Amino acid sequence: MTGKPTLTLIRYCFVSVFFVLGYLYFLMLCPAHLAYQEQMQLFRLDLLYFQEFLKQPGGLSLYAGSFLTQFFINPALAALIVTTIGIATWFLSVQILKRFDITGPLPGLFPPLLVFALQSHQEFLMGHVIAFIVPLAFSLVFIHLRSTTTQIILSAIGLPALYLISGGWVLLAALVCLLYELLNARNVQIALFILAVSLVAPVLSSRFLFVIPPAQPILTPLPKAPGFNQILNLSSLIAFFPLAVSGSFILNFKRNQKQWSQNKPIVATGLLIAAISGTAIYLYKTSYDYKTELLLRVDQAFVNHQDDRVLELADQYPGSNQFITYYTNLSLARQGRLTDQLFNYNQIGTKGLYLPWQYNSPLFGSEVFYELNYTNEAYRWAFEAMETTRINPRSLKQLILTSLINTQYEVAKKYLNLLTHSLFYRDWARHYRELADHPELVETDPELATKRRFAINTDFWADDDNFEAILELLLQNHPENRVAFEYLMAYQMLEKDASGFIGNLPRLAQRGYTRLPRHIEEGLLAYSSLVKDEFPKGYNIRTETRQRLSGYAQIFRSNSQSMQHAASLLFKDYGNTYWFYLHFFSLPHKN
Repeated sequence: MTGKPTLTLIRYCFVSVFFVLGYLYFLMLCPAHLAYQEQMQLFRLDLLYFQEFLKQPGGLSLYAGSFLTQFFINPALAALIVTTIGIATWFLSVQILKRFDITGPLPGLFPPLLVFALQSHQEFLMGHVIAFIVPLAFSLVFIHLRSTTTQIILSAIGLPALYLISGGWVLLAALVCLLYELLNARNVQIALFILAVSLVAPVLSSRFLFVIPPAQPILTPLPKAPGFNQILNLSSLIAFFPLAVSGSFILNFKRNQKQWSQNKPIVATGLLIAAISGTAIYLYKTSYDYKTELLLRVDQAFVNHQDDRVLELADQYPGSNQFITYYTNLSLARQGRLTDQLFNYNQIGTKGLYLPWQYNSPLFGSEVFYELNYTNEAYRWAFEAMETTRINPRSLKQLILTSLINTQYEVAKKYLNLLTHSLFYRDWARHYRELADHPELVETDPELATKRRFAINTDFWADDDNFEAILELLLQNHPENRVAFEYLMAYQMLEKDASGFIGNLPRLAQRGYTRLPRHIEEGLLAYSSLVKDEFPKGYNIRTETRQRLSGYAQIFRSNSQSMQHAASLLFKDYGNTYWFYLHFFSLPHKN
């Protein structure tokens, strides 16, 4: 028979395993989610930054969360911080539930489990968790007080202060304290006083302290949980304590009022472990987004100039995605391999070469213009990224680099000043501040010096809806811009634009190609009946490419009655050719 010490040991071992798995979950499965949060904000050690948070209820919790989020730059540290916050949530939950005679370490695991599920989404910020934890700490202090006078004073002063710290989450603390007074202390007067203060404080604050709409005092800073599953998780977190406490009271789940047999604690422990494990599996399946994690890892690898890693991750993505294709093509172009290996990876037409102008897309969409040496447009998209989201280190870096390229040193200094007040970007900022203070040093920076030589020297309209025209205009300014040329050839191949492709063949020699890229060879053979005088002089199509076409054509002709069957036979050996794309990829606007 299992003794009480053994049962206690089993419970705490389960708790330990729970948090170890939580740490590994965020370290191994969600590192890019947390890194994205760090990239979407810039915590600054200056008064103006702090004052911005004082303009809304709950701002202090968001400020504390922003402080912690800056450490998410390190994956191991990020996972440790999230896990530590989870442990704090568990400890407070256990202590509060104990006051309602819900004992043991296991029931307190449900709140951190829900917090972990919420933090599996890249938009759920650490500040929201802090805003949840602070009311728990307040509730724990309140229900430990014995003096009615002290409770009144704490309610009168503490609840309004708590509203300033945690915003609408003050109602959670008020509800826990109210239930305690009604169910345990039987003090209706204190309960009514708590209810009154918790409702009046937000209303008065919205009228005299904060400039917020009348409906917002209670909802700020509750996060906007995207998707049904996250809404369900957030609702469950808010409702957990009221439901647990009320359920315990209704069911009379008090050990001192009912004689328990020795087996019932064992059964209860087993049921709780099963319930927690089952909930964890359910939340993992509904809250963990593998595809988004992969997308964010691709983005992170590209920003860190890990192009081989980008291509490796792109191969792992299930199905098609514009974001994945966009970064795949960018990495190939940065390595000078776009017209050699474009069709080695999944293509979705020309929309895989750039991103449309939508919310959040400027943050990522500026990258293609920077790589194309279209500096002014990269600057514009980076600036708009901060307008549509908030000040972030990634956009600031882009603004600084493009300003230095364009010799706008005072503008660069303005953005450098922001990075200088950060903890992890100040060294980077100091390096480029040296260049801004001494412009002659810019030419010693290989990246900036190279891009400066591609400065636009004519005026033209930046048409976001005509990417091909932008490429043509870039080449008119600088015919030697090889990245722009490769993008133009890729665009025309993806668009199946035979005349455009053929018309650009004479430009190959101007770009310093020592041989024909593989997909250019495949295009030449595909359009051989149209290519006459335009065949690039000084180049030959390799024998192996001609042999591949012969093998492709033989299989295609033999199975031309069923295109689906032909595609299935050709895909394994020829799916990475331009010919396969020509025959089996349907453009949205063409038959």
